Amino acid sequence: MANPKRIPNKFKPWITIRKKFGLSHAHVQMARELGMDVKRIRQPAKPDPNMPGRLPLNKYIEKLYFARFDKAQPDEVKTMEDLAAEHLARRAAKKAARDEEE
Repeated sequence: MANPKRIPNKFKPWITIRKKFGLSHAHVQMARELGMDVKRIRQPAKPDPNMPGRLPLNKYIEKLYFARFDKAQPDEVKTMEDLAAEHLARRAAKKAARDEEE
């Protein structure tokens, strides 16, 4: 049986980004729903008085999400750990169904 605490590799970069930039679970989910590339997310430079439009990463994600979906945050926020557990459960169910066929 698989380790229930195991996190699949496709979720690990998002967890790293969340910890590195201090984002909430909602911000990570919004970034994923917006289709942001986890490898290209970086913290903007410090706010510059000459560039008043530059926002912190969490505010930038919120602004983009509101512009696209017309709501402040997702209706149901799921953590990456919950998504990983669901993913592993689906895979286990699929494997059990395949083994049952044979």
